[in-house]
Amino acid sequence: MKIMKKLIEHIKNIWEKWTWAQKLILFGIVAVLVIGCIVLMSELTSTSMVPIFARPITDESLLDWIVFRVEQEGYSC
Repeated sequence: MKIMKKLIEHIKNIWEKWTWAQKLILFGIVAVLVIGCIVLMSELTSTSMVPIFARPITDESLLDWIVFRVEQEGYSC
């Protein structure tokens, strides 16, 4: 508990000594980091599959043949 209180006091002392410009720079860095994490997470969770055909395939036998052939090449669909 003493270490935690000392750490909080130390941070408070440093914060009080900083100018407004330094505080704004710190907030800017934190904002960039948060936005960067959000963008990174959205990119990592987006789908990696891309559409191949421009319109739906309505012929069932043709669809089965296409799926078979794509899976035969080692791709999932």
